[in-house]
Amino acid sequence: MPSWKPSNPTRLACVGAGLPANLTGEDRLKGLFAGKPAPTGRCRKGSVNMGTGFFSSWTFWALLSAIFAALTAIFAKVGIENVNSDFATLLRTVVVLVSLALILYATGQYQSLGSISPKSYLFLLLSGLATGASWLCYFRALKLGPASLVAPVDKLSVVFVAIIGVCLLGEKLDLRQWSGIGLITAGVGLLALRR
Repeated sequence: MPSWKPSNPTRLACVGAGLPANLTGEDRLKGLFAGKPAPTGRCRKGSVNMGTGFFSSWTFWALLSAIFAALTAIFAKVGIENVNSDFATLLRTVVVLVSLALILYATGQYQSLGSISPKSYLFLLLSGLATGASWLCYFRALKLGPASLVAPVDKLSVVFVAIIGVCLLGEKLDLRQWSGIGLITAGVGLLALRR
């Protein structure tokens, strides 16, 4: 089995004194499938502390993701008016592909294909297929229904992620967090309920 390496060694090089490394979800999954525990470490001279500040927290990026997801629904609803939903999904995918290629080129984040393990290839392939299926269904739903209802129902993915994370990844949720999941489910139900 290929050895597991974190995607961001600089991040792992600088964590709180004696505290577990603040790994990304990607690193935790890689470590899980490789059977490796989460590494720990201390700040080394010259490393950049990525663990402090609002702009380096997962909350900031998750909120930003939510904002862009909302804009995605609004822009798509307007743009899909006279376009086949599947063809619109193709155009969107091309835009995403080109944009990501430019970002990777500009930031020098390209990675050798040989450095990726077969297991990572498998799960990235499955993720890509799931993303494609999700986008096709999402654009079809936007074509048929109002964005203000389609987007909230789409966010049931939050509930599904929580359930799958607990069942397959061994993640733990307390009563408060399960209550939040329940409220999300109830909220989606109320939004989608027809008068």
